[in-house]
Amino acid sequence: MIRLPESIGAHSGEFAPAEDPVITFTGLTGAEDAERQLLSALVPERGATTPPVPSRGGIRYPGPGGNRNNLPRRAGGFMGRDDFLEYLWAKLEKGQPRVESVPEMLVLYGLGGIGKTQIALEYAHRYGSQYDLVWWIDADRPGRVQSALAALGDALGLRGDSVREVARATLAALQSDAHGRWLLILDNVEPDEEEEVFREYLPTHGPGHVLITSRHAVRNDAFESIEVVAFTRRESMELLADRLPPVADREMNDLAEELGDLPMAVEHAAAWLRSTNVPVHAYLELLRSEAEPAPGGSAERNEEDPRSHTATWRVSFQQLREERPAAARLLELCSFLSPDHIAASIVYSDPMRRHLGEYEPAARGISGMGSVVLELRRYAFAGIDPSNRSLEVHRLVQRSVRQWLLSDTPAAFESTRSKIQEILGDVRPTATLVFDEGAEQVSRMYRDLSPHLEPSGALESDLPTVREWVIDHVRYLWRSGDPHQALEIGRRVLPLWEQRHGPDDPLLLRLRAQLANPLRSLGMYREAYAHDHEALRRQVKHPEVGSNHPHTLVTRRNYGADLRGLGRYTEAHASDTECHALFKHIMGEDHDDTLRAANNLGVSLNLIGHTGAALELDGRTFEKRLELLGADHPLTLQVAIRIAQGRRETGDFRGAQSLLLETLGRMERVHGTGHPDVLRARRELAVNHRRLGNVRKAEEENREAHEGFLRAHTARHPDTMAAAMSLASSLAVLGEEDPERLTAARNLAEEVYPDYLAVLGEDHPLTLSCASNLAVIRARCGEPAAGLPLVSRAVDRIDETLGSHHPLTLSCRTHVTVVLASAGRTEEALAESSAALLGLGSVYRRRLHLRTLCCSYTTALLRRTVDPSEENEAALEEVRKTFVTEFGSAHFLHRMMTSGKPAEIDIEASPI
Repeated sequence: MIRLPESIGAHSGEFAPAEDPVITFTGLTGAEDAERQLLSALVPERGATTPPVPSRGGIRYPGPGGNRNNLPRRAGGFMGRDDFLEYLWAKLEKGQPRVESVPEMLVLYGLGGIGKTQIALEYAHRYGSQYDLVWWIDADRPGRVQSALAALGDALGLRGDSVREVARATLAALQSDAHGRWLLILDNVEPDEEEEVFREYLPTHGPGHVLITSRHAVRNDAFESIEVVAFTRRESMELLADRLPPVADREMNDLAEELGDLPMAVEHAAAWLRSTNVPVHAYLELLRSEAEPAPGGSAERNEEDPRSHTATWRVSFQQLREERPAAARLLELCSFLSPDHIAASIVYSDPMRRHLGEYEPAARGISGMGSVVLELRRYAFAGIDPSNRSLEVHRLVQRSVRQWLLSDTPAAFESTRSKIQEILGDVRPTATLVFDEGAEQVSRMYRDLSPHLEPSGALESDLPTVREWVIDHVRYLWRSGDPHQALEIGRRVLPLWEQRHGPDDPLLLRLRAQLANPLRSLGMYREAYAHDHEALRRQVKHPEVGSNHPHTLVTRRNYGADLRGLGRYTEAHASDTECHALFKHIMGEDHDDTLRAANNLGVSLNLIGHTGAALELDGRTFEKRLELLGADHPLTLQVAIRIAQGRRETGDFRGAQSLLLETLGRMERVHGTGHPDVLRARRELAVNHRRLGNVRKAEEENREAHEGFLRAHTARHPDTMAAAMSLASSLAVLGEEDPERLTAARNLAEEVYPDYLAVLGEDHPLTLSCASNLAVIRARCGEPAAGLPLVSRAVDRIDETLGSHHPLTLSCRTHVTVVLASAGRTEEALAESSAALLGLGSVYRRRLHLRTLCCSYTTALLRRTVDPSEENEAALEEVRKTFVTEFGSAHFLHRMMTSGKPAEIDIEASPI
């Protein structure tokens, strides 16, 4: 966009606009179009032209909305490399990018400090108008690549269950034509990580280009590697001439020679000379003295750390230490951080300013600290990115500073690293600062801290505040949708802490409890249980912790979730009852932790069959959540979904439907369509549609939920398995009139059942529910003999575990009835159906509960089959009429009844 100053019109006398005219060249494809557009603004009577629709090929002009990007700020005063940049453009543009084509991929490689990153950044800014989307990715670790792709997905409006899912969705979007031409830049790919990055995180096709920087050429035929070499002598001298007061060509040539024409060294030398006014010849003497090896040392140059770099930096650093000790100390501390995005929230934090105030008292204030930061920029030790409010220090500068600290004394190195760890640990948000750990300011602070966890060495620290930061970071990763990364860090740290601090260390036990969270989210219930069980056992006995300590109560609350995940519902209910009572006594009824415990107790009450008590407790929890957090808070919405489940279980399908639709709408506004809570709500809505007879709508919701979970997880995740089984149930109902759908239902159910066995075990209630549903589908396919062993074992095991009057036991018993009847064993079927009806009548007080009505019909049908008397015929007809009155004649179950088939409904098997 160009804004023309009013003075143009005033001086020309042709026009004096009331406000600055705006000219956009977006979408124009030639110089003539651009000229016409410019003249139309300068001379209005010529008439403005409407920019054409942007073309996928040809030249594009920059303008508002020209592309979406997250580029770092453009390097001020970038010089040289023009021929090289044009060469890159020609290489990338040699084949017009299309959806079906493989993207052009180039790798810029060369020594550290040679200018790879700056060339890539200048290319992105200079040619950015040729793309609809430009995205910069700091790629020194695969985890950062995945997070950056997820951030791009967020910017594109994509949603998912986890960071991994959103990253996958982003790659899929880039491989389509949904977002036009794109450019991905992966900066600083490490050689030992490149295989994973290239395999997992790059589009395989699509209308775009990929530009990569790395220290080494890439060993992959899909990429063309181009070496970045030093400046030409002319480029070095041009840069020096631009940055310095007039200097003789001979002196500039000698300086460039001494610096090896390395761009970073030349830039740094120019900054130092400009700041100090030291003559070039004197500076050369300083450089040569710094470059000489120590007595007995080697003069051999390190390929990754050229001596011209370290010499220029060493000279500058010594002067900085003398003139601005706080700035020198800040640089030392920053050398143990990630080079990119050293956030202002860290640099200007109270702990940082207190520490630097020991070197310069003025640094304790915000303005004094600003002066310290500017000094690093003045000496070219750091860059400032105002758009991200962050500091950047080149990796080679960091490495050199660490080497200097180590050469001073090992103690200086360790004390500096320990100090930055301490500062980071003190900066982290704590529960005393904010009540809601999901608050945006808390999440932002953890995002700012996250890149520095590993570079700072925090994972190996023994400082209590730093170890607490590690625990909080594991929880943050889990809460922010990255359970895999949370698990990786937790598993790496746990054995180290146990070796150093022993198995009873309170912080180790807290880490165990937090590590269980991502394990549960990934469906790894056994391992989650092992961690929580061990932590709880030791916390209860620990003299400094004990049974009533808040950390013990949190572990106990998680322990109940583990038991539910393992299918041990009775034990989970006992644990959750005790946990809720303790939280209520210690924290108070309205405390967030107490409400979380109430939430868990409501789940357990439902699972042991006490639906009425669960509904009552969930109602109270919902009212408190509504009052404290509002209607759209995720925790409020989760309770609302459970209330809808309770309504459905008690037979209030219409009340459940109304609440599900309202809550699903709120969830989509809060989370987007791909969030796990949204997918779970959609799965629950599908079940409710089936209960109301809207089977085609149920199939639609089932498919969307199942496909969403497949994108988020593997096929063996409990959420995915439950969605698959629910879809199979919808297909089985539709299969009454469509044999292909019945076959699809059979295939899907047969596919998911082994997954239940492998993941949850053969005696888990969810596995047994799946077995019961599969048995009925086999019977519908004409193979009741293949289904009977499955359903018979299921009802026996559930009866043994949960009792004969549990709703799940009785539901399985109705399935036994259907399979026996399909096998022609009518009298046995009647005995089972009569027993089930008696139990259902005592569990569901409503005589017209759907499951009770189905069982009443099947019992009457079997009685009439055994004894076709007028009395039994009348009883059968009475049940049919009652069903029509309650659910209508269009319901699929009524069609079953009129065809003389046993009526049954599936068992919903939602994971815990």
